[in-house]
Amino acid sequence: MDLLNPIDQKQLVGNILSCTPPVVERVLSHLPMKDLHCSAQVCRLWCDVAQLIKKKRTQPVWMFWVTSKVSKTNKSKRKISEEDDARNHINSVISTASSEPRLALLFASRHFFEDDAFSVAEYLASTLPPECVLLGTGTDGIVGTKVDGSSAMEEEKLMGFSCLVLPHIPGVETYHFVIRDAEQIGHSSRNKILHDEEFASLTGIPMNKHIKCLLLFCNTPEEGRIGAKVVLNTVLEKQNGKVAIGGGYVENIVAPENMMSSDITFPHTMGIAICGDNVEAASIILKHKVKSKNDVEKAIRELKLCGFSEKRSFAFMFACVARGRHHYKEENVEPSVFHKEFPNTPLFGLFGNGEIGTSYLPLPDEDRQKKKI
Repeated sequence: MDLLNPIDQKQLVGNILSCTPPVVERVLSHLPMKDLHCSAQVCRLWCDVAQLIKKKRTQPVWMFWVTSKVSKTNKSKRKISEEDDARNHINSVISTASSEPRLALLFASRHFFEDDAFSVAEYLASTLPPECVLLGTGTDGIVGTKVDGSSAMEEEKLMGFSCLVLPHIPGVETYHFVIRDAEQIGHSSRNKILHDEEFASLTGIPMNKHIKCLLLFCNTPEEGRIGAKVVLNTVLEKQNGKVAIGGGYVENIVAPENMMSSDITFPHTMGIAICGDNVEAASIILKHKVKSKNDVEKAIRELKLCGFSEKRSFAFMFACVARGRHHYKEENVEPSVFHKEFPNTPLFGLFGNGEIGTSYLPLPDEDRQKKKI
């Protein structure tokens, strides 16, 4: 029996891995996105196969991190330890992500934006690919889902952040914009309905796009309402109310520098519009009279009746600081109920100085009643 010597064996393996696409695809398909990028530089075949694999990976990834509740170390050591822990969490998620990031939505505690504080936004931006857009907010509280998907949580006391990272998904288009309220709109236009050309110019969203979901965030509760009201009223009018809308008033806004005013304390409205044939969206407002877990369950079941698939799904929760444990007399009511009804849908959001939103359940009332029966 003839046996190949070690050199011949290496040549044979090399030939297979450089000339056999199915084998190369099987090998590269096990790599996370960062390693796949490196492998694409080996040769033309590996580059082509890597591109095909990237297109197939459309699952969102996410982060959720909060400080430890109990720590006996001194303040300076604890701060360094927490910063390292936050960095490690970001590095771990990004380095093992299977899909290529295109849009990252960050919801962070406002502590990250204070002087001399660790900037989670800056560090996250440094780890993401240059072509990935980072948008975010800073508020008093956050909502997020553990990376293992075991639970959704709200955190009003401790410093932390949650982040949804979206890849390119076929049939899903995202548009983002920042309106510098005082410069681009003016007080006289606060109740104005924009014409298609005006709306496209202000937001960058093409006139022919049907918006399925719209997120709006203002960095001031009073003056910042101008931009939000103009966009909100225009979209509702244009689409006859058939759009899911959510958002809130926040302390800080994270967006590309070229979109912001030179004075970031000026009123800004940031928006994210989600469009596309493969997008389904719904929204529901929990009114003040919803004060028990049973009340929340009834409301969330309305969303459940829409019958959306949880594959590649995600959800947002925007609550006023007056809700949460202050409202229900216990913590984590709304996120835990949502996770119970939608165990495979990660939840993200914030506690702000007020909410923006509408109730939109695309399933007709008569069909919802039939499903209830």
